[in-house]
Amino acid sequence: LGPVADRAALVARWTNAARELVDAPPNVLSPAGLAERAAALPRLRTEIVDPTEAGLGALAAVGASGPVEPRLLVLRHEPPGAPDAPRLALVGKAVTFDTGGYFLKPQSDIVRQKADMAGGAAVTAALGAIAELGLPLSVTGVLPACENMLSGSAIRPTDVITTAAGLTVEVTNPDAEGRLILADALWWARRDGATHVVDLATLTGAMRAGMGDMYAGVFAND
Repeated sequence: LGPVADRAALVARWTNAARELVDAPPNVLSPAGLAERAAALPRLRTEIVDPTEAGLGALAAVGASGPVEPRLLVLRHEPPGAPDAPRLALVGKAVTFDTGGYFLKPQSDIVRQKADMAGGAAVTAALGAIAELGLPLSVTGVLPACENMLSGSAIRPTDVITTAAGLTVEVTNPDAEGRLILADALWWARRDGATHVVDLATLTGAMRAGMGDMYAGVFAND
């Protein structure tokens, strides 16, 4: 088919892989299941970090609500000869099921919440494609993986937690778990030496209400 068509086929295959991850049921693709999938990716170096041991207080607090322990998944593409800069980090929200916690989501919304890890799925597949393409660039994928469940150990409204950056946060909405876990993941990416960061998340229904299904909203400093 030629190099252009081969590249397009490769990207399409990894795009489908991301969709398959999003479509997987939450009892199969738990934080542990996502970690297994990530660790099996070829050509990448994978780290699975315990958030409590690493001081990732926000991720640990959100993930304490579910029966499966939270994890920070770090996927590294570091080809020989890659320049020191830029160093790209792709950060993907990976809440494998989001009940909303004590701000329980309505039935019409909760049935879709296995897809709250779509940002993490996109990053996982992107790293797989980048590695297979052999791009001459250092790229790190950072996935805060957890469940946001309703349980005796779930975050309560007005709880105060401490993030990896040492900042304290009063939680007034336990369904705002995405920005909590992403705060720790973004801190990790910067501490890890990233010069450029792209953060992908199914973060708020307001974005969909404002932009519809055909467009992605982007916040940027560039």
